[in-house]
Amino acid sequence: SRFFNHFGERIAVMHSRMSLGERYDTWRGFISGKYIVAIGPRSALFTPLKNLGLIVVDEEHDQSYKQHDVVPKYNARDAAIIRGKLSNCPVILGSATPSLESMHNALSGKHVLLELPERIDNAKLPEIKLVDVTIEKKKKQMEGIFSKTLLEEINNKLNRQESVIILQNRRGFATQVFCNDCGEIITCDDCSVPMVHHLNKNILQCHYCGIVKHVPKACPLCGSLDLKFFGTGTQRVEDELEFYFSNAKIERVDSDSINRKGKLGEILNSFRTGEINILVGTQMVSKGLDFSNVTLVGVISAETTLWIPDFRADERTFQLLTQVSGRAGRADKKGEVIIQTQNSKNFVLQKVVENDYKGFYEKEIDLREKGEYPPFTRIGLVEIKDEKEDRARGAINEFAHYLKKYSKGLKISPPTEAVIYKIKGNYRFNILIKSSKKIDPSGKLLRNALLNSYIEFNQKSKFKDVKVIIDVDPQSIL
Repeated sequence: SRFFNHFGERIAVMHSRMSLGERYDTWRGFISGKYIVAIGPRSALFTPLKNLGLIVVDEEHDQSYKQHDVVPKYNARDAAIIRGKLSNCPVILGSATPSLESMHNALSGKHVLLELPERIDNAKLPEIKLVDVTIEKKKKQMEGIFSKTLLEEINNKLNRQESVIILQNRRGFATQVFCNDCGEIITCDDCSVPMVHHLNKNILQCHYCGIVKHVPKACPLCGSLDLKFFGTGTQRVEDELEFYFSNAKIERVDSDSINRKGKLGEILNSFRTGEINILVGTQMVSKGLDFSNVTLVGVISAETTLWIPDFRADERTFQLLTQVSGRAGRADKKGEVIIQTQNSKNFVLQKVVENDYKGFYEKEIDLREKGEYPPFTRIGLVEIKDEKEDRARGAINEFAHYLKKYSKGLKISPPTEAVIYKIKGNYRFNILIKSSKKIDPSGKLLRNALLNSYIEFNQKSKFKDVKVIIDVDPQSIL
């Protein structure tokens, strides 16, 4: 809306949900010069603008810029840099928490680094506090999933008619249902992940394939009636907040609740006007929201991203917590952030509290270099999956055999089961390939090894009909 106020009708928004007719009319508008500014997600990068003069990649660290679900698996941030070179125009990569790759490029002279050391209008940064829930439990200072510290601050803000954002980066009510007698966890039949309990419909749902089950009355393994619901999702947070603050208007923002076009905008507008007092959500509430009346941000569990077994987990956690913290105190009112954690001494969390991106970067970049991860290497990930486990296993071993022919200058891991071993009925196996930028600065060795291995596999393998997915520069190796 700010761009429309400035540029008027010369702006068009591009997105993948446009109909073919809408897309055609909009593209014709750009070709004719009717529109001069395109705003949108990844697909907006390919808008046929005449005399392109500037590309801005806002929140360049966001992993959604990488297209990972369909081919080609490109990163729109990197593609923007290429289009900028082709169009001879500058590219701005904007972020308060830049990706390690972008910051490394800036510090090494590949990019120009421009810094904004202060907030707009000199607004003060919020005070960030860690609450160690393990200590609070021993002191009996917890009320369900909330520390008394967080509940008291929410109450104080509501009494002053100020707004609150609560982050819990998991959907549903309980993230696991297990038997208290035999320990069996109810998992998806088609995916090797626990089913998530959704209280409002009283169902179990898999967040990978979408399959739904009724909540069992007894353990499917031993027949025990002693089933326990473990873990915390956004529905549970919303439910408990409604218990403690029955007079407040509370709304949830996640992919379960935003189920129709325009609903997110309606909720955010109501939050802006004060009709909604508390906004509960997943990472959706951390992205670019600018509300002057928000003076408190609460994080239910800092560990939801920190414990993911992926080399970007610490970076993602730092970015998420720093970004959501930035929603508090954006105008003349003092902002506060309360982060609940089970490990208050964790280095990442300490750097979030100190608002010390530089300190986080220096340690994380050292760990990346020692571990041979980006930005010091290029990574290729080969995933093979099939509904029959033995076929997937045989195929990945055969693909690894072909890769060995092209291994010079590369570091190739042996085939392994994927961390999430089964998704949508397919068993998954991975091979991770690393290419040092000192030896292979352009990534040509890596790309050729993957391409030639793929060609040989398709020509010679008896497992040709398995699904082979190749991702260069993946955002995750899960």
